[in-house]
Amino acid sequence: MDDPSPTAVNSVLYALTTIAQTCAALAALVGALALYRLQAMRDAHNAQERVIRELLIPLTSRDDALYRPMAWALGVMNANIQRSGFREALAGC
Repeated sequence: MDDPSPTAVNSVLYALTTIAQTCAALAALVGALALYRLQAMRDAHNAQERVIRELLIPLTSRDDALYRPMAWALGVMNANIQRSGFREALAGC
């Protein structure tokens, strides 16, 4: 059996490395897009938390509304949601 020519071997190796580089670039692009989406989700979550905390300021002290744990803030919100006029007051904000 004849040995393959060095040119043929080099061509195959070049093609394989090109495919590997393309796959690596695609993986980097997917990672960058995932990080961008993750940041957007984090920013949206922070904005929603800020809105909830600002709505609590009339119900509690400003420091409690802004700095206590979010679980506490949600508990206060849930405890007051059934109060008469509370939903209407939220709708007006």
